[in-house]
Amino acid sequence: MSGAALLGYAAVLSLCGASWLRDAGWTSRAPRLAIFTWFSLVASVLLALVAAGVLLIVPATGFHHGILDFIGACLATLEEQYGLVGGALLGGLSFVLAVGLPVLFAGSGAAEAISASMTRRRHLRGLSASARPDRRTGALVLDHDTAAAYCLPGRGGVVVVTTGAMRAVDGGGLAAVLHHERAHLAGRHHVLTALAHALHRPLCFLPLFAELPEQIGHLVELRADDVAAAKSGRRVLAESLLAFAEASVTPALALPAAGADTVDRMRRLITAPQRLNRPGAVGIAATGTVAMALPIVVTVLSLATVTYMACCSS
Repeated sequence: MSGAALLGYAAVLSLCGASWLRDAGWTSRAPRLAIFTWFSLVASVLLALVAAGVLLIVPATGFHHGILDFIGACLATLEEQYGLVGGALLGGLSFVLAVGLPVLFAGSGAAEAISASMTRRRHLRGLSASARPDRRTGALVLDHDTAAAYCLPGRGGVVVVTTGAMRAVDGGGLAAVLHHERAHLAGRHHVLTALAHALHRPLCFLPLFAELPEQIGHLVELRADDVAAAKSGRRVLAESLLAFAEASVTPALALPAAGADTVDRMRRLITAPQRLNRPGAVGIAATGTVAMALPIVVTVLSLATVTYMACCSS
């Protein structure tokens, strides 16, 4: 029953969680909290699926006689309750959830990390031949007519700005854009976006996972905007984003100053929405934490109950 309940919980959250977060008005007011909430719901779904895979095959007689006896009891219980075919199907589903799913996500994460590392090294090799360091800004300057700025992760990170950008904005505007890019590096936003893509691939048919990369990509931009605006001013940053709106020279790995959501970001910077109050922020953070803890608590209580019943019966 606990395994079935966790499967239902994971289904509801993976189908409805994305629309709830997407339509929530507070996410643009507290982007860092929204990032935490997105990942907490995703983690809750994954924990629920893995826990359901374990609990669906745990025999009610317990598992205190060793691992081989435990496996035999699991198979016997499934065959007794669901028949040979039904037991085999449920056992296969449990194996996929409890073992296959973690392996699948681990492989996706490793592939994403390797791909990002190779892309970064390849782009840095190209920059070493075409870009020059600028001591005034601390960035690498790339000769290109398009106004663009972006950052590349790594040891300390690298901020790249084009000569077109240096002509398009004044000193204050350029400083605001550089603050934005360095906020990406300081917040390790490349890790968050890479994690979102890694989590997206195995379960991309579920809305919560399908929308994850786009939503995290948007939210890290809002967070970097907030950090940069605190140092340079909201209107200065908004005017600079307008000059960078047509940037087309950034590599796939980079986090550029401007992107597809530039208009929405400019509107948000100019209107300066009211920050989320502390009670609201605490409540949302608590909800995300409870969502992650719930599958673990259910699993621990269920296994403890099975163990207690087995001990009493013996």
